[in-house]
Amino acid sequence: TEDIAALWVRMFGLKDAERLMAAGNETPPLTVRVNPLRTDGESLSETLRAKGFEAEVILDGMALKLRGSGVLADETEKKGLFSVQDVSSMNMIQALAPEKGDTVLDLCAAPGGKSLAAAERMGNEGRVISCDIYDHKLRLIERAAQRLGVTIVETRKNDGAVFNEEFAGIADKVIVDAPCSGLGVIRKKPDIRYKDPEPLAALPSVQRRILENVSSYVRPGGTLLYSTCTLLRRENENVVSAFLEAHPQFGPEPFQLPGVPGAEGSSWMLTLWPHIQGTDGFFISRMKKREEAL
Repeated sequence: TEDIAALWVRMFGLKDAERLMAAGNETPPLTVRVNPLRTDGESLSETLRAKGFEAEVILDGMALKLRGSGVLADETEKKGLFSVQDVSSMNMIQALAPEKGDTVLDLCAAPGGKSLAAAERMGNEGRVISCDIYDHKLRLIERAAQRLGVTIVETRKNDGAVFNEEFAGIADKVIVDAPCSGLGVIRKKPDIRYKDPEPLAALPSVQRRILENVSSYVRPGGTLLYSTCTLLRRENENVVSAFLEAHPQFGPEPFQLPGVPGAEGSSWMLTLWPHIQGTDGFFISRMKKREEAL
């Protein structure tokens, strides 16, 4: 729409706005997350190449870029050797850096890719609590976990904006992949480009409310990771900045994404761009709860 196009021009200037919108018209590559509980990137790529698929190992063996018809119907998928996931979401879990034995709380989990990626990275040791407000979405997560051989994921019907005493102070790492305008994933969901901008203006207050609520679930010394699949500062940097200002017990926690173009070095807040990194548009920020109250 003209509103969204004008918004990009105001934010980025005409040249970069054109590049961003052109990227939104491209067909994204099929990327899959390798399941390290059952295989590795090189072995899986060799298996798929032998079947006639094109497979490029990326992200230090954690993922593959695939080409070929019918790969998602192949027995390697049914056996849980990989899961479809965009590189941006994989980078989010890399930024989170869950470890064996952690308790990870994923508050807006469906369809479960981030919960399952965390469990795989943890070597299926620890606890991942995967939450959503819809029963049918929780069942999708459970079926995916079974296919992948992941046994540490527990599903909970839970509203991220409503306090749940069960979760108070239990988590080493909390994931808030917040509801957002979705303007970073237009290439996958073309209808987003026709959204009415008026209802989107209310989203930051929803995001702040969720972030405010779930911050109480982070144990002292734990990590709070906030992300969206939009490119709007009002839903990204502004939400995080307002949260930190109101919660001095939290502070920035830098992370690194080696091998990601344009993301070199260490930062605690990063945006991935479709026209720069070639991924979905995605915002990632990592914050740490202080060991002692101020």
